[in-house]
Amino acid sequence: MVVLTSNVLTPAGVLAACGLFLAAMIAYAYTLDAFSVTARRFRKRLVALSLAGAMAALAGVQSDAQSQAPPFFVAGRNVNTLGPILDPPPAGTPDPLSGNPYNKQRNEPSCDVSPYNQMVVLCAYNDYRGIPVFKDSWIGLSMTNNGGRTWFDRLLDGFPTAPSGIGAADPIVRAVPGLAVIAYITLDANRSRGTLSIAHMLEKNRENGEPYQFFQKFVIDIGNSGRFLDKPDMEVILDPAGGFIQVGDRLIPKARVYFSYAVFTGTGPNGNGASIYNMYSDDYGQTWSNGKKLSASLGANQGVDMSVDDATGTVITSWRQIADNNQADAIIFSRSTNKGQTWSSAQPVWTAPAGRFFDQDTDTFRFRSLSMPAIVHDGTAFHVYFSARGFSNSSPDDARIVVSNSANGLSWSAPVEVSPNSRDAGGIESRGHQIVPQVAADAFVGRLRFTPDTVGVQIQVALIEQLEMIRRADCKLLDHVSCLDGHDSLV
Repeated sequence: MVVLTSNVLTPAGVLAACGLFLAAMIAYAYTLDAFSVTARRFRKRLVALSLAGAMAALAGVQSDAQSQAPPFFVAGRNVNTLGPILDPPPAGTPDPLSGNPYNKQRNEPSCDVSPYNQMVVLCAYNDYRGIPVFKDSWIGLSMTNNGGRTWFDRLLDGFPTAPSGIGAADPIVRAVPGLAVIAYITLDANRSRGTLSIAHMLEKNRENGEPYQFFQKFVIDIGNSGRFLDKPDMEVILDPAGGFIQVGDRLIPKARVYFSYAVFTGTGPNGNGASIYNMYSDDYGQTWSNGKKLSASLGANQGVDMSVDDATGTVITSWRQIADNNQADAIIFSRSTNKGQTWSSAQPVWTAPAGRFFDQDTDTFRFRSLSMPAIVHDGTAFHVYFSARGFSNSSPDDARIVVSNSANGLSWSAPVEVSPNSRDAGGIESRGHQIVPQVAADAFVGRLRFTPDTVGVQIQVALIEQLEMIRRADCKLLDHVSCLDGHDSLV
């Protein structure tokens, strides 16, 4: 397990500094045998890192050599995931703005590795290169066929060609043999609504050029002014019984696609009520089951994440419940043992005392952040990670990534700190926050390097840290975030 803490640069920190994602380095660092095709399903979730991670890495993300085994990943050079487009658009179709000609932001990436070829990686992210053309964000794509050394990029098909009030965001990428599925939302400012969509990218067997090609897209659900659809999560689980399904001219292995999302209704005590729903598809998103409501409260529920135990088919959906007059702050879960057909009542993984989650609003010296869960099953147990205060021995205000474990998804252990910051001679941790965890399980034996609480897991975790800053009156981070005299951190 790799955790970014505070003494030596780790590869996750290096790629956080570039402000995009770990996709290139993870694909580059793994060995060929670790990506060979096996009988069992392999899906490696790659990590999305935010601006907070970029600030942490540039400040000097480090690790405690005394408390950890040698790092699992080996740091390499930063690689820009922009590149040429070798497949020009057909005549009469819009320019996909390859190469980010206006140098606009990209964020919140999601990536996956082809099960056919460990050198092929597809990433999707929020992309703002279209703002000069159609005044909104869209889904950007980057793909590599050489393990991340060079990249191709473009906008996902379907983007507007002129200002229309339409945009897209929040992509999730999952790859199966021959096909990549991208879930995302579209935004309609004129109608104050969002839609849930799925795109299919067919994998192409070629040595040069873009390894994936857009094939088709489907609208899953359409919101309205009183029902805004947001922040999906998706898992694609191959059918253990085998078999194939036709997608275009391809035979793709049968699978069940699990899809969870938030529905904002504007209800609840604070007018920010949002519920968590789940649906599934057995034809890669062409048709869907009816959505089932998983959350029980009328208040705000956000940040859904899912994981599946392949051996039993148990599905756990976890999310953040936000405190109001009628509900406590908590990490909540719901459990299905029949592949998403029915779900247990919503129950807490952990109910937080007031002020324990790492939440903050935007101001001159802070970025907006809300503690959300990241869940994984490692072949043995479920593990839920989130950021909370009160676990560090340096200051009760410092946030740490903590983990709660469950063998069956029914009962959960008390949260424990995953990876302490570096300690001084007296054993006291250095100051700073750990936020925004992302986690993935390795499908292969022998990859374990470090585990929390001696649990026998095979997990790679990236923790975005905000490090202690030296007190001085005139200092700047990234040339635009200043630290005030008398303040030793950004919060």
